[in-house]
Amino acid sequence: MSQVESTYKSKDTEELIDRFFFRPAGYGVALISAKLKITPNALTIIGIAFGISAGHLYYYKSISINLLGIFIFILGDILDSADGQLARMTNKISKTGRIFDGVATNLISISIYMHLILRSLDSEIGWWMFLIAAIAGSSHVIQAATADLYRHAYLYIVCGKEKSELDNSVNIKSQIENLPWKGNRIDKFFLIVYLDYTKRQELISGKFLELVKYIKENYETIPEWLSTEYRASFKKMNKYYNFLTVNSRTTAVAVAILLNIPVLYFLFEIFVLNSVLLFVWKTQMKKSQAMLDKIKKV
Repeated sequence: MSQVESTYKSKDTEELIDRFFFRPAGYGVALISAKLKITPNALTIIGIAFGISAGHLYYYKSISINLLGIFIFILGDILDSADGQLARMTNKISKTGRIFDGVATNLISISIYMHLILRSLDSEIGWWMFLIAAIAGSSHVIQAATADLYRHAYLYIVCGKEKSELDNSVNIKSQIENLPWKGNRIDKFFLIVYLDYTKRQELISGKFLELVKYIKENYETIPEWLSTEYRASFKKMNKYYNFLTVNSRTTAVAVAILLNIPVLYFLFEIFVLNSVLLFVWKTQMKKSQAMLDKIKKV
């Protein structure tokens, strides 16, 4: 295993462009950051600034400014990779860091949405962009939550608990109740946000949640045969989980702004990504039921 690969959560869950570009670039940033004693959360904050700035540059109807925005956004993506790699390198992985990373993604998405809407107000679509963006945004939330749940469940079962950040609302609610506000305001606020996010994941998980719950209740340590069975059944699904996340959106928004048709990005989320989401849901439920029936017989 290379030094870069040692900062992966799992090779199975990494996209091709991540393995060949974003992870190596992020690893370099993480190494420099570790030497300069820059924290993962500091990298996340810098990444937020890059992402929000890129969103603003998408507002202008200028190819050169838009290309600059795309470049800055890619730098932000590298930092998004680097903060997690740095956390794993320095053993500073925390639930607060995971939640903060999610908040960062949301802030950047808001910037992109807002500036694409403003850019389109003088077009034929005009104010309809608000409605289209609202539908796309609602879809975005569900797509991202679904992909995150399935990917972390894969990591939990195939790669081990230490590689996964899979959680449940009961556990998070207990943490919130046991954490005093005094001296923990930021952590407690993030946990409340995370509780809402986790509840949404559980609401859409269906039979898959039954599978995960059964595994957690019956196996303190995931047996090798179960990891092997799960990997054989679900490994190919990772490419669909990944398609519902960052890289496909980065490409879609770049195409939309360079063609000066911002609505294309929202239509991509509504029609293309939702089609993939429906396929993932249907396939995941079918595979989950089959896997649950199989391990109950063991």
